Amino acid sequence: MHHHAALIERIRTDDRPVTLLVAPAGFGKTVFAGQLARAVDATRTGAGVFDGPGWRILDIGPDGMPPDGLSLEGPGRLVILCRPGAEPRGLSRARLYDRVQELPSQSLLLPRETLTQAQWRASAGWAVLAGVGAGAPRRDDVADYLATEVLADLSSADLMRAAMDPEGSAALLTARIPPLAHGPQTPIRALLPGAVEQALGLRLVQEGPESLGWSDSALPQRPDLAARLIVSAAQAGSPDTAARLFGQSGGWYLFYSLPPETFADLVDHLPDTGDTEITLARTLLALKAGETDWARRHFGAQFGPEALDLHRALGPSSALPLRVQVFRIVLLIYEDIPVTDPMLEAMLAVLARLPLAAHLPRGSCYNALLEVFLRQRQYPQAEDVALRAAQAYERGQAPLLRFYIALHRAVMRLLRGESGAAQPELEDARIWLARVAFDSPGDARILRLVEAAARFETGDPAPMLSFLDEDLDAFSGGETWPTLVELAVLFGAQAYAEQVSTGAALAYLDRWWVRLAMNRQFRVLLELRKAQVLQNAGRWGAAARALSPIQARIDRVWIESADSEFARLATRDDIMLALCWLRQIAYEHPRLPYLGRKLDQMAANARLTGRQRIALDIWRAHVAHQTREPSQMRALLRSVFETVARNGVLSALADEQVFLSEMWRDAGTASYLSAVGPARAVMRRLEESRFSFGSETARAHLTRQELKVLMMLTEGASNKIIARQLAVSEPTVKFHLKNLYAKLGCHRRAEAVQAARALGWVQ
Repeated sequence: MHHHAALIERIRTDDRPVTLLVAPAGFGKTVFAGQLARAVDATRTGAGVFDGPGWRILDIGPDGMPPDGLSLEGPGRLVILCRPGAEPRGLSRARLYDRVQELPSQSLLLPRETLTQAQWRASAGWAVLAGVGAGAPRRDDVADYLATEVLADLSSADLMRAAMDPEGSAALLTARIPPLAHGPQTPIRALLPGAVEQALGLRLVQEGPESLGWSDSALPQRPDLAARLIVSAAQAGSPDTAARLFGQSGGWYLFYSLPPETFADLVDHLPDTGDTEITLARTLLALKAGETDWARRHFGAQFGPEALDLHRALGPSSALPLRVQVFRIVLLIYEDIPVTDPMLEAMLAVLARLPLAAHLPRGSCYNALLEVFLRQRQYPQAEDVALRAAQAYERGQAPLLRFYIALHRAVMRLLRGESGAAQPELEDARIWLARVAFDSPGDARILRLVEAAARFETGDPAPMLSFLDEDLDAFSGGETWPTLVELAVLFGAQAYAEQVSTGAALAYLDRWWVRLAMNRQFRVLLELRKAQVLQNAGRWGAAARALSPIQARIDRVWIESADSEFARLATRDDIMLALCWLRQIAYEHPRLPYLGRKLDQMAANARLTGRQRIALDIWRAHVAHQTREPSQMRALLRSVFETVARNGVLSALADEQVFLSEMWRDAGTASYLSAVGPARAVMRRLEESRFSFGSETARAHLTRQELKVLMMLTEGASNKIIARQLAVSEPTVKFHLKNLYAKLGCHRRAEAVQAARALGWVQ
């Protein structure tokens, strides 16, 4: 019994000399060719060729090759059955003269009445799934058939569209796979994504990654798909194809569009053949794991020792590919290398050679320049390259990299003492992180750190202390940008010192020391912050001993002899070291000849951060107070409080409490500043934030002043130091101690500390 009797009759009764039936795989063209041949008494004379009286039937197979010498003008009827794209040449003329009967592929679908209900539900008349006499086909066989037969002749562009947007490709796919018309519940729909990817993988092996049209200037819209295709090519025994596809789908930049473990697994599947992009990917993985030394050695081993020399690597005579030079610039972010003007010029020369459409490499160069300018405190330049990096990463479709730029700008605002301006940048960072297609706990952790620092600036220490307790180990054990480390060291040490104890702050810095002391830029930062913590605790002798061994050209002798040189200091470490020594001297010897002039020269340095300028003005006010220049002191303090109120940098003020408390004790100064609205409001917020993180039990039993006294007792502070810190008299301190002893049931300082710790009131 013919399943297609009506179709056969339609062909036989048409008087046009050529019949063309184009249908994808699975529509039963070969079976129908045999049925038609029997109906017209034609016999097989070759592969896919049937000849009979007045008829010739051609079933053109998957290779799409019609028989040699095929004539469309021969006597009798010619019936051609083929797949899309395999039509013989010469049909155009016959079509113009209406000599071609063209039948749609749907005409080959099996009539519903010839199938059982189950067969119809499974196949919609599609012969390959009808299972007539053979039972239901296996799922694996169907998926493989879809990939190797049904989808194999689709163009690369159509395959990519089907992978990226199955719904948008519904019409194209349904024309080839009729059961899809049954709707989303049809069983074959679940097999389709895997089949499309398999077909893409086969196409890559056959034609190479160029067929997909991807570019190394922008990340693919479906990086997870790219990763699977790369792995599939590697597993299919085509390592060269896998390596080429990796390079043309973003290369090492794919790290920023995949979960870290997925990227690491992808790189593990790639051949270890010295391919440039694979080498860079392995180097990047080491950097992200915090293994900077290994990354440098691996980079140098692959590209030669000259690749580690920035001058030679970026110079005009360098033999390094442009892509490798870009990565060399990125590596600079993680290195302890002073960047000179010639180095900057070489970096800019590499940037100038990049094509305008090379969005990701251009963004990387700008990002590295951003880090360099931040280290050098060149904020206008940093603002400019941050904007350019953001634009490049947006064009390169790299939301995670764009998130980093927003985060960097927020950090820059906080370090500059502009916490109010950091809020829009943080919101921008949240938006871009939300656009990342995968969960990134490490990046969410970094965002929490920066948000905690911003909250700390407003007088809320809780988020910072929570971060230090819960996230610090994971944060410090991974990738560390210098600016992020500076933020964590600056705010973390201050939070511990103010809310827990000086000992806790020093222990916190020691934890960083274990990890970062091999890198000079971090070592100096940690040593200086330790000295500042000691200064704030009134341990000025210990602070001086901590400053003296720092290996730098700036020491106490240099400070005491320098004058206009202060205004010309350029690097972050030089400025921080000079400020730390000036702070020490301003406290110990505020009447030192020419100290005021030195401080004025330092204030003229254009590379000071906003926080540093606030601190410096407080020291200048302290010196003016000690040298009996009340007008200058009051003017400086008024300016400080207005700046703090305007920019929301409360922690910068809290860090200088050792100087402020002494000036605040002066009745005339306190009266003057109390009349200044910003000063009064800022001091109230400052008092509310300091020592606010004691246990709830302690806060329930002690007044705020008693809690402050107790926490300073744990530091071993004398009555004199406590009075200075709290800006009260020593008799007032004794009054608070008496009340504190009564509440703790003790009579001595040591007993009070021991009892408070036993009760969990302090750590």
